[in-house]
Amino acid sequence: MGTVADAAEWRHPWRDGPLRRPVDVVEGWLLLVLGTALWAGALLVGALAGWIAYGQGVEQADQQRASRQPVQAEVVRDVSGGPGHWADGDGRVQKMRAEVRWTGTDGRPATGVTLVPADAGRGDRLEVWLDAYGRPTQPPMSPSDVWLGAVMAGTTVGLLGAGAAAGARVVVRRVAERRRMAQWEDEWERVEPEWRRRGAWGP
Repeated sequence: MGTVADAAEWRHPWRDGPLRRPVDVVEGWLLLVLGTALWAGALLVGALAGWIAYGQGVEQADQQRASRQPVQAEVVRDVSGGPGHWADGDGRVQKMRAEVRWTGTDGRPATGVTLVPADAGRGDRLEVWLDAYGRPTQPPMSPSDVWLGAVMAGTTVGLLGAGAAAGARVVVRRVAERRRMAQWEDEWERVEPEWRRRGAWGP
């Protein structure tokens, strides 16, 4: 009978040995070629997704800058009484809703509710962005916002591709393992009766 080292030779398809089978070689090549192709594809597709997302982000930022305008506004109501807030990842309040007042393009005063810094107080003046209808809205996306969106899109797609590569590797190994076990069972059915006869009557 073979040693433990001999029994593990099938796990090294590039080594020639008595236990190496054609399925081992096929499995090795599939893992090498398919794995390389999928991992390279994941990187390329992730980079492409990030590039496309960056282009879309730049276009969206340009549209926002064209359709929004900044105005100087005054905080009318103390932010501590705002109905909502925005916090960072640590739970610290960064912005809160507050009522602000500004002078419209027609010279008349206007009011609205928007997010202001949490440390702003009544009477403070700050920049507020208005949409095409003259309502308070979020500022246009900054270059860092565009880059962040592109990186997140590329990373997400890349991780999905990496997951597909890992899944393909598992599938190849399982199929090869079933094929290997089936071959071993067939060979054992042919050899086992001979071993029984030798055990009963001697060599």
